[in-house]
Amino acid sequence: MMRLRALPTAVLLLGLIASAPLSGRFAPRMTARPELAVASPVRSTVQLTLVSTDGLSMRRLTDDPGAVSGIAWDPGGRRIAFVYDARGSKQIRIIARTGAELTTLASLPGDHVSPAWSPDGRRIAFISTRAGGRHVFVMNADGRGLRQVTRRGSFRTVSWSPDGRSLAAVGERASGEELDLYVMRPDGRGLRRISHAPMLPRPGMMHPAWSPDGRRLAYVTRVGRAEQEVTIASVDGRSRRRLSTGYAPAWAPDGRRLAVVVARVGDAQIYVMNPDGTQTRQLLRGQGIFLLPAWAPDGSAIAFLAIRGGDLAVAVVRPDGSGERRLLSTTSDLTGLPLFAWRPR
Repeated sequence: MMRLRALPTAVLLLGLIASAPLSGRFAPRMTARPELAVASPVRSTVQLTLVSTDGLSMRRLTDDPGAVSGIAWDPGGRRIAFVYDARGSKQIRIIARTGAELTTLASLPGDHVSPAWSPDGRRIAFISTRAGGRHVFVMNADGRGLRQVTRRGSFRTVSWSPDGRSLAAVGERASGEELDLYVMRPDGRGLRRISHAPMLPRPGMMHPAWSPDGRRLAYVTRVGRAEQEVTIASVDGRSRRRLSTGYAPAWAPDGRRLAVVVARVGDAQIYVMNPDGTQTRQLLRGQGIFLLPAWAPDGSAIAFLAIRGGDLAVAVVRPDGSGERRLLSTTSDLTGLPLFAWRPR
């Protein structure tokens, strides 16, 4: 198991944002013309922008006075759900890839965050402060059929299993308890705890990653005062493996590799490894701080956040570390992850 001394993520993310373009001569080759949706700063706002990974196409989808975050594509790659924050009120909106048909998912009291599409594209799970707490809700993608899934506790994030039969949510079951990872059915039944140690309420720590086959979850727990550890657990609770020091685990589409971030004092790097922790290698060798990896749907590239000289940008690179390309600046507010998302194939 790889183990490196880690820097508290909040210090790293908030203290190391500075402004010089990233280097990169070649775009990763992929089977189609892939693109990412990115929360990009525009004057004093944050807008939703589509950018192709070859850097030749860029199109802004929104033009509102607020801020965009929490980006999630529908499985068909035709629509994007996102969190829109205007004057402190957070609502979930849906927009077509063409930029048409902008709608608000639900005009409900309170804030609504962490939208997640079901694999069949028919439902959206999200976290809402409605009903006197932070609870998991599920709604049809057309805004109908609202259902409150959790009744106790306070939850922060939610995501669907690849088969659509389960939800993974990070939260506390009672006031004052530590954050833990739970799995439940979409109606809230069968809730069970997966994590064996408290999770951390920091950006990149509260977003567990389902394996492509839906049998395992990679998540982050606290080890000591200033170190984070990635663990892989089976959803049935029968096995658990401590993988590596780090956070923000991301599975390759074939399930054979993971990318994780390892933070040390004044630095953060992305490592790629097998799910058993073997064949670990550093993804990028150039100077910079690299965060929050996300694999392309066909596995041919990894998108990530890169900090160099004060510029916080979305970049892409091949899985072997070659062909890095800076795509687009993004916001430094990392509380509303994800700030970018690949369009599904």
